[in-house]
Amino acid sequence: MLKNSFLRQTATTIVFIDASVSDYHTLQTGIVEGVKSVIISPNQDGIEQISQILQQHPHITTIHILSHGSPGCLYLGNSQLNLTNIHNYTQQLQQWQRQNILLYGCNVAAGDAGEEFIRKLYEITNATISASATKTGNAALGGNWELEVNIPATETFHGTSLHLSDIIAHTLNSYQGVFAPTLVGNYDTSGEARGVQVVGNYAYVADRDSGLQIIDISNPTTPTLKGNYNTSGAAEDVQVVGNYAYVADYESGLQIIDISNPTTPTLK
Repeated sequence: MLKNSFLRQTATTIVFIDASVSDYHTLQTGIVEGVKSVIISPNQDGIEQISQILQQHPHITTIHILSHGSPGCLYLGNSQLNLTNIHNYTQQLQQWQRQNILLYGCNVAAGDAGEEFIRKLYEITNATISASATKTGNAALGGNWELEVNIPATETFHGTSLHLSDIIAHTLNSYQGVFAPTLVGNYDTSGEARGVQVVGNYAYVADRDSGLQIIDISNPTTPTLKGNYNTSGAAEDVQVVGNYAYVADYESGLQIIDISNPTTPTLK
């Protein structure tokens, strides 16, 4: 009887794990039988992905989201859910109207921005929102698995649903990461980086007085300069389409740069 009750309980729970979280496969492997898990693709809008899955599973009552976070912001797929854009996603977030939503991103509920973000999410979904105001993850890196903030404040998350420690069993004790963005690598350009677009293995940087800088990011831990074109003014932003980089240059207007050979970009 106890086992059947447990399985019914897990069947109403879903865990979304963003693929940008370090060692996310380990987290997914540790999920207990009966709990549905979904990996959020890094190449798509994460809010859209979650909403579509929830639309297909109306019986789900509890949503766990494991992703990177910052005060008032969740990083989901190739998008963010934050104070600035949350109302743009109102229609999608209607699918999130469940009993409980638990957010494990680091510092999501921290400070005034975090509190306002959690409250707005509550107003749209009418779900009990539990979120972290500190680092989430490995204790050695300053993290923990507690969700310190609950809205409504009078309803600390308990109910009949499962906590993350019940769902991922012993995996949490050995997990090595934290749910916050971490620096992987950097390249210090010679000017002032004002705009960037990433296409394939290259980052195209509008570097103000140093023009267009093309950075090879095939190995993100050690990015290297591939080529550059010094525009006549101050490069403020860039948009890449096909073989051309369209640079907004403060003094000289639109500069169209041929980048078909990234080592020797030329003015078109």
